[in-house]
Amino acid sequence: MKKIWLFLAVVAIVILSCDLERSNPLDPDNNGNIDVPSEIKIENITASGSGSASKWVEIEWNKSEDAAYYKVYRALDYNGTYSDLYPDGIPNTSDSTSYTYRDNNVYSGNYYWYRLAGRSAEGLIGPLSAPSGIGVQ
Repeated sequence: MKKIWLFLAVVAIVILSCDLERSNPLDPDNNGNIDVPSEIKIENITASGSGSASKWVEIEWNKSEDAAYYKVYRALDYNGTYSDLYPDGIPNTSDSTSYTYRDNNVYSGNYYWYRLAGRSAEGLIGPLSAPSGIGVQ
């Protein structure tokens, strides 16, 4: 009997708390117009050739209408810790339908993994893309 009363008390608390006003730190004005950008997909990834003196990895993706900026992350392992390569984000200002980012800070013999995310003008970062990797020779 005690368990039933406890269950009913918890249900009552949950139902009564639904009407409480809450302050969302991501939307303090409760305007409801802030959207998280959709997932960005890496379309192509290429690396400099083995005979190239300077090493680079280039990532290409399609423009997203709901992202004000693009975030680029890199790791040395598929499930590794991804570092933000462009903390301010790459502005989504081009009329082009695709974007590219060239990472010039790579070294021969390493395999690099990349992920992308859109960022809204308000600073909300969308879901990360699936990791895409490539080796640098």
